[in-house]
Amino acid sequence: MACDGAGSPIRRALVNPRRIVLGSLDGGDLWRVTYPLADGESPAPGEVRAAVAEALDRAAGDVGVLDTREWSGDAVVAESFGSGRVLPAGDAAHRMCPSGGHGMNTGLGDVANLGWKLEAVLRGWAPGTLLDTYTAERRPQTERLVRRRAWHNYRADKAILPDPAPDDPANEEARVAAGDRITATRRTEWCSLGVQLGVHHAHSRPIVPDGTHAPHTPRTSHRR
Repeated sequence: MACDGAGSPIRRALVNPRRIVLGSLDGGDLWRVTYPLADGESPAPGEVRAAVAEALDRAAGDVGVLDTREWSGDAVVAESFGSGRVLPAGDAAHRMCPSGGHGMNTGLGDVANLGWKLEAVLRGWAPGTLLDTYTAERRPQTERLVRRRAWHNYRADKAILPDPAPDDPANEEARVAAGDRITATRRTEWCSLGVQLGVHHAHSRPIVPDGTHAPHTPRTSHRR
């Protein structure tokens, strides 16, 4: 599945023998590999090398491992983005699964929203109540990305389980169905500029209505 604007394939998803996602880091031989760990399994380099080699049907010696680490998904949003002089942003205000890369986008959105308001209040050309709009404007957008996008993407990907049916050379229908499902999950994960950039605050107090209609909010789709 590719969404880099150039049509080049930059990511791969495999179903068997385990659900595994590969993302190219340099367009060549350097890849990031993500897969779920079984109970008791560790991300030790030797185990990762064996898992990747098995998925690619290669010898373990053909796979080099530069780094391994373990992570677990999360989906939490602070009830308020401000308490007195404390105004959290980024991971201090919300944590989400990395499915789609929305964490960095959301954190930068926080800073862009808060930065000019802090300057306005500190320089005296806006009242301190302007900072109250930070939570009112950013929390709904954050909730949308954390729960309706990042968490949705994570659950949709996790729902794809290994299935021996597509391995049968005669079962073309099973392979097509598996490919379509993988493509659908990758599309909602990586083709999401409308969600990332389509931010608007039509009902925020500092906004003066001029009759312009709010932009359409893309819906989350999940094809099973």
